[in-house]
Amino acid sequence: MGMKCATCEAPLGAVRYVFALQGHHMEYIRPGDTPSDQAVLRPSVMKTLGRYCSSACCKQQVPEQLEGLGLPTHLQHNRVLGGPICPCGKCGKPVNMTQPHAAVIKGKVLLLANGEEDAPVWLDILTVMCRDCMGLNAQEMRALARKETDRVESDASLAEQRAVRA
Repeated sequence: MGMKCATCEAPLGAVRYVFALQGHHMEYIRPGDTPSDQAVLRPSVMKTLGRYCSSACCKQQVPEQLEGLGLPTHLQHNRVLGGPICPCGKCGKPVNMTQPHAAVIKGKVLLLANGEEDAPVWLDILTVMCRDCMGLNAQEMRALARKETDRVESDASLAEQRAVRA
């Protein structure tokens, strides 16, 4: 049985909307007049907290999801731009966007042929969080990042072994 929308319980198709924690950092390498013009998002890991069949179902659940993270519901209308410094959504401390940090996002993902979800094709960064405010979520994000790094290294090792045999 496939996954269902967390709001209306409709079966999820190949296009999904998500509410998630994403580990990432920004690099300022594009031409432009503002940091937002220059910023390139470098995602590392994503922990999906809710999957939805439509943008409307996702938007309906964002306030509850924010509250579940201990964040104010008014952040549902927030959009974090390129930085390079943005306030933490919980405590207001500055978050250096060039350093790895956690962000609360909503976005659209596509299902890959192997049944896994791809990286978001678009996303809104609702807020960022400093290390102190991430608490247990920071540990989970680091564990997910380590798991992803191990998987990529394992895939590269297998490809290398195949190339040697050929």
